Amino acid sequence: MPHFFENHPKTLYDLHKKQRPLVMTNLTVFYKLQQLVVDRTTVMYEHTIAEGERPDTIAYKAYDDASLDWIIFLTNQIVDPRWEWPLTQQEFNKYIKNKYGSVSGAQGTTHHYEYIDQGLTKVVHEDVVTITPEVKYEIDLTTYNATTPSKRRLVDSFTYEDRLNEEKRNIRLLDSSFIQQILTQAENVFD
Repeated sequence: MPHFFENHPKTLYDLHKKQRPLVMTNLTVFYKLQQLVVDRTTVMYEHTIAEGERPDTIAYKAYDDASLDWIIFLTNQIVDPRWEWPLTQQEFNKYIKNKYGSVSGAQGTTHHYEYIDQGLTKVVHEDVVTITPEVKYEIDLTTYNATTPSKRRLVDSFTYEDRLNEEKRNIRLLDSSFIQQILTQAENVFD
């Protein structure tokens, strides 16, 4: 996979304020490019990242060009693909072990408590499925203990981390018919 910032222009920046500027990648270009995409929210479609699916493989499937993975990052406001892209199960387990000592340690550690205001509902009417997402609120231990058991939930650290990782699977892809226009505009930003 090409480096995300390889085409970004370089700039001099005196990081340590010692009159010795360093050559650094100009990250502000990312935000200029992002504005080109923001106005195109109506030409986006949803994509759920499969286990192990990489940005370059999605770009190849969507745009017939693996090097256009940066458009996926841009569209989804991903600045750090290492931590803003969903981890594979193996990477996730390693992350959990590094952070909590073990999977069972994470499962045995309370992260927070929730009040379930409305459960997940699924209604089928004339072959149309309507799903209403669960509505929940984070609460403190005292409120949790005073809440009816059917309306409360203890969330362990493993479940919390897993939810965060799974939320990263839902991304938006720019319709391929707009790729050439974005590429042309991007060339002007990089000049």
